[in-house]
Amino acid sequence: MISEPRFMMVSNAPPAAVWARAPSAVAAIGEIPTPSGSKPFPVPRALETLEVPVLVEQFRCAIVNSCQAGFDGVEIHAANGFLVDQFLRDGANRRTDRYGGSIENRTRFLLDIVDHAIDVFGAEGVGVRISPHAIADGLTDSDPHALYEHVALALDHRRAPRRGPPGRNGGHALVILRGGRGGAQQIGDQQDGGNKQPP
Repeated sequence: MISEPRFMMVSNAPPAAVWARAPSAVAAIGEIPTPSGSKPFPVPRALETLEVPVLVEQFRCAIVNSCQAGFDGVEIHAANGFLVDQFLRDGANRRTDRYGGSIENRTRFLLDIVDHAIDVFGAEGVGVRISPHAIADGLTDSDPHALYEHVALALDHRRAPRRGPPGRNGGHALVILRGGRGGAQQIGDQQDGGNKQPP
């Protein structure tokens, strides 16, 4: 699984100033228990526009490293409040550049990473974990149905065998929805070619 660290860090921890970064300067709601008592989550540093492609490149390097290490695929973690999930949701993403605002812009970060993964493994070797029902820690979206419908359709389009290194036939990306109490749901896979829509 390829992911970035979560943004929920203890406010008095020295690494927080370095690692607490997010699409926008929006802290998670709530507190975290520490040896010195409960502490509020820190306000993360909003990423600069030029930093986002650098992060995409870091994901690409991790994907390439996975392939060189012998893995036959990767799953992109875009769920549960991790960085990609934060970019997707307008409750955490209040940017006004090409990575914020419209649903198309907010999904750009995820899809750029997915495209790199498909270039390395082919679509049959790429999964994306999303959590449309998860709203923990204040991570919400004003129109989750429209958001995840767009994500599902964009990923479905990438199932076409148009990419991948020589010797691969392409295939179907696997999408797992997680969150809430309904368990996981699958949107299409390479066995049955399903094309389910998110609820």
